[in-house]
Amino acid sequence: VAFVVAETQEAANKALEMIDVDYEPLDAVVDPVKALAPEAPQLWNDIPNNLCIDFELGDKEGTDKAFEEADHVITLDLINNRVTAVPIETRGCVGSYDAATETYTLYNSTQNVHANREMFAVNVLGIEKEKLHHIAPDVGGGFGAKNSAYPEPPMVLYAAKKLGRPVKWINTRSDSFLGDTHGRGQTSRVQLAINNDGTFLALRTETVGGIGAYCWTIGPFTPTGGSARTQGGPYTFPTMYYRGRAVFTNTAPMDPYRGAGRPEATFQTERIIEYAARKLGLDPVEIRRKNLMPPEALPFKSPMGMEIDCGDFPLLFERTLEMAEPGAFAARAEKAIKAGRLFGFAIAPYLECTGVAQ
Repeated sequence: VAFVVAETQEAANKALEMIDVDYEPLDAVVDPVKALAPEAPQLWNDIPNNLCIDFELGDKEGTDKAFEEADHVITLDLINNRVTAVPIETRGCVGSYDAATETYTLYNSTQNVHANREMFAVNVLGIEKEKLHHIAPDVGGGFGAKNSAYPEPPMVLYAAKKLGRPVKWINTRSDSFLGDTHGRGQTSRVQLAINNDGTFLALRTETVGGIGAYCWTIGPFTPTGGSARTQGGPYTFPTMYYRGRAVFTNTAPMDPYRGAGRPEATFQTERIIEYAARKLGLDPVEIRRKNLMPPEALPFKSPMGMEIDCGDFPLLFERTLEMAEPGAFAARAEKAIKAGRLFGFAIAPYLECTGVAQ
């Protein structure tokens, strides 16, 4: 709406307080599930029910059949709440313009130097990317939130050219909470098909993710392909099906945050396994142990299409348990309870994917 440049922070703050914008309040929707309802406020006239994309992956028919044949079908509704990254240093940048060479220099706290350089140069400033020298020194923590192409850096560059001097912008912590991209934010129904002996037969996940009012740097990736690819973790699932709907909401934009879908997939998978064990009276450690992919089964292509080339998941599982000393759990729990704290024990394997650019 307005961009203030001043000699001091105090002067800039006073100028901001003098700006009066007359807004017309509109109905808003912040819950992605409610945003899908026909009666929900529509963010865009040409996008019915605020639905950006309806994505699916896996074998729906095979998964449905496995559920029909299973001894038990366990269902769990989950909310993976929205978060923001809160890096130790907020976003900030310093921009300058050299009139003699018609080039810009941008020092920017960013994780994404090359892609953002092209975005700022070509798509915002309308110049060749070679005219912008984009430098990322010590970033001060990013965690995904500093991947995105935010509006402030090109505004700083524009102001630097307009004023003929360098311009600096440093985000406040309060504005960081409001203006940085968010992560997670999924509402899911996860179902596990399991036999009496604890053997996993199939996994079905249906999730709805709010992505903000418009697609940000990576669009609807996190609640769709980002969360689908590592569904099932390191366990042997004969079949899986994943459906993800990305929904527009009147919230801050969604972009990568520490995993961009893989932690969400682990949360979905491990929560339904733990819940099934407790509901059926099975040992949660034993059913995980029983269903881990053995090393001799690798390489293996998961039902989500991911190539799992190598690894010894049972070995890592046992080593982790050994380090956790479950035999001493009772004594540690008693000590914690006496101190007024809660104490629990669980194990949750995590499957990461790498080499995505190859």
